[in-house]
Amino acid sequence: MALLAVIAGPSLLSAAEWQTSRFGAFVFQYRSDDEKLVSYLGGFSQEIEARVAEDLGLEELDEIQVTIASTHDDFRSLQPAGKKAQNW
Repeated sequence: MALLAVIAGPSLLSAAEWQTSRFGAFVFQYRSDDEKLVSYLGGFSQEIEARVAEDLGLEELDEIQVTIASTHDDFRSLQPAGKKAQNW
């Protein structure tokens, strides 16, 4: 699994609050407010997937989970228990 954004396993995301969309190897988890952003990013996914695979010398990529956390509260809620979120 590659790390492109905040990564969170399904157990950290409440199914009622988060949506999931797949574009090739990329699996986006996001709130409905970010649906347009995910659709926009998904439009570039094949090109990005091909470039990343080429850069890494791979035939194809494994699943890449990308979680869009558009608020600081969402970002903090996705952090592992006992870990303090970075405050950029």
